[in-house]
Amino acid sequence: MRKGSILVIMLLFAFAFSVNAEQFKKETFFRNCIEAKISRSEHKCDLSASRIVHVAATAKKGCNEQVFLENNKEKLTREMVAKNIPMKCHAVDYYLIKAYSAGERGR
Repeated sequence: MRKGSILVIMLLFAFAFSVNAEQFKKETFFRNCIEAKISRSEHKCDLSASRIVHVAATAKKGCNEQVFLENNKEKLTREMVAKNIPMKCHAVDYYLIKAYSAGERGR
C-alpha cells in the first residue's frame, strides 16, 4: 500500500514537472519569435528618413509595430500559450500581425 502511494505521488510530480517544462519551452520560443520580430521592425524603422513616401510610411509602421511588441511582449506570450498557438514561426507571426492590427484599430 505504501509503495503504491509513493509511486502515485512520484507520477503526479513527474506529470506536473513535464507540463511546466512544456509551458516554459513554449514561452521561451514565443519570446524569441517576438524578439526577432522586434529586431525586424527596428530595421524598418531605420528607413524613416527616406524621401520615398512608401518607404517612409512602411518605416513608420515598423516603428509603431516595434513599440507595440515591446510594450505587450509578456501579454502576447501568455495569450499565445493560453490559445495553444503552434510552435512555428509563421503561426506566431500571423498571431502577432493580427494582434497588432487589432491594437491599431483600437486606438
